[in-house]
Amino acid sequence: RPVHTSRYGDVSTPMASDSRASIVVWLATPIRFKSREGSNSGEAACGKRRISSSLVIFPSMKSQTTRAIAGVLKEAGKRVVAVRHPMPYGDLAAQRVQRYATIEDLERYETTIEEREEYEPHITSGTVIYAGVDYGDILAQAQAECDVLLWDGGNNDIPFYRPTVHLTVVDPLRPGHEVTYYPGETNFRMADVLEGGEGAPLVPRFDFHQFVSDVSDRVLLNLGGIANLTRLKPNAQVEEIVAFDCGSGNMLLDAIMASLDPQGSRYDDQGQEAARGRADEEVVKEFLADPFIARRPPKSAGREEFGAAYLERFLSRTGGLSLADRLRTAVEITAGAVARGVALSGNGKPDEVLVSGGGARNRTLLRAIGAALPGSKVRTTEALGVPVSAKEAMAFAFLAFESVSGRPGNVPSATGARKEVVLGSITPAPYTK
Repeated sequence: RPVHTSRYGDVSTPMASDSRASIVVWLATPIRFKSREGSNSGEAACGKRRISSSLVIFPSMKSQTTRAIAGVLKEAGKRVVAVRHPMPYGDLAAQRVQRYATIEDLERYETTIEEREEYEPHITSGTVIYAGVDYGDILAQAQAECDVLLWDGGNNDIPFYRPTVHLTVVDPLRPGHEVTYYPGETNFRMADVLEGGEGAPLVPRFDFHQFVSDVSDRVLLNLGGIANLTRLKPNAQVEEIVAFDCGSGNMLLDAIMASLDPQGSRYDDQGQEAARGRADEEVVKEFLADPFIARRPPKSAGREEFGAAYLERFLSRTGGLSLADRLRTAVEITAGAVARGVALSGNGKPDEVLVSGGGARNRTLLRAIGAALPGSKVRTTEALGVPVSAKEAMAFAFLAFESVSGRPGNVPSATGARKEVVLGSITPAPYTK
């Protein structure tokens, strides 16, 4: 992709242009957080006035808009603190809560270039900005020093804090591409949220379209950061679909590697290190007693359940184990959570469990899932022609087509929405004679 620089507002923004038209413009999956009071909305309650901003595609001047709002509020005499959508890298436990008030803080937290680009303009304009991975504790600290909390969101972002005012900067087509690109399909999740849903999961509609069988009882299992499943009984109808997050997928496994592997690997390739280990059954039993795993659907999870605090607890509990033993223990926790999720998804054992996502490459994890689900055939979606790394992209391309065709894309039984809705906003090319 050719890259050139275009000046937007107060920073120079790299703008990547793609030579091919695509109906799927930019489909981000937000990290979801629950409030500590147990709300399942994905937005934590906050005691201050909240303004949130998000965008539907880069670049559309969302960051500049956010900083302009901060300036107006400060001119009105308000104390403003910004909270940034997470961009976590490296040691997540060490990044639990980050407060940036000075340029020196950028060095102290070993900030990446990407993060610096977002944080430095806030700092130089006198606005304190928070980031990290534990957005419950971030909220508690940030609102203690502000009159207005400003959520500085990301692509297709659902704010982690319930906003008083939510602004979405909508500019899905890049400058100059209005007449050469297909229409833009953006902001997928908000229609479901407005009908009382969580905006996730959205892939079950594709699962239903692609994998429902006349004879086979199937579970579609996606092993991303979070493990989530869709249960499709033979000849299932949309209203009969059961889909939900069932626990940590790769999140804990990858975080262990990022924190402890002396080679600096970000993941356990094919589960080879875990295969050499031995699980601590007491730890497995303890972690499978997590209330989220036993909770009945609909439910969704994110880093608040299985992120930095979860990793910290796991590392503390397994301090005497080798890296291989820790990874094998985490594998058994994930496999056990999947098995409990399958049990919650409906009566009887499924005939097949079709696995996709990065975890489908972890052979040790697949074997553990197979052992936890005797009587069910565990294989990847590639057996039915869907590459494990492409399933989500295919799902959102399908959802975009459904929206363009005026058909609903959500599954209310999975998201908790009141009804089926057409997802997203379609931005056509401008009229030309």
